[in-house]
Amino acid sequence: MRLKKELSPSQKKIYDYLKERAQQGKTPPTVREIAAAVGSPGPSSVQYQLVSLEKKGFLKRSPLHSRSMEVIGLPPIARQAPIVGRVRAGLPNAAEEEIVGHFPIPDFFKEKDCFVLEVKGDSMTGAGIQAGDYVVVERRSEAANGELVVALIGEEATLKRLRKSGGKVALEAANPKYTDIEPEQLQILGKVVGLFRTL
Repeated sequence: MRLKKELSPSQKKIYDYLKERAQQGKTPPTVREIAAAVGSPGPSSVQYQLVSLEKKGFLKRSPLHSRSMEVIGLPPIARQAPIVGRVRAGLPNAAEEEIVGHFPIPDFFKEKDCFVLEVKGDSMTGAGIQAGDYVVVERRSEAANGELVVALIGEEATLKRLRKSGGKVALEAANPKYTDIEPEQLQILGKVVGLFRTL
């Protein structure tokens, strides 16, 4: 992405600090941590500069999570997606939304708004997904029949295959040990578009 406007000295300090942390794969800092690192007068001043950085296209933030920051303008090799906790491939588990780190992802994901989850459980082994894998999830609120999704049921998140039939929706496991989940309501958080595994 082409950066839109020049930065003031204060904004450049903050941008460079955030960029360095992102390239090192560190968790995004709090506003107070940024203030201490760049010698800012205080959190309110940093907050103002973060808003300016976002408006200029140098930073992307989530309105739901204060520590969710994606630095725009990193070279492709440093393209990273936030790791936002773990998702259970099994019975649903309490959703964890806090960013716990960053994961380098290939440049061909650059056009997608993605996050990364570490997989727990074994209900998706039949789909080639094992405990300890990292799945890349494209944020979206809808998915097609048969797609692998991360879904929220109440306050619990799970990784399953989406099945639609006769006006009903089910979350299908890929392991005969587990039964399908047929929730009355669910929220699609995203579609699985990639997987990484360490050997």
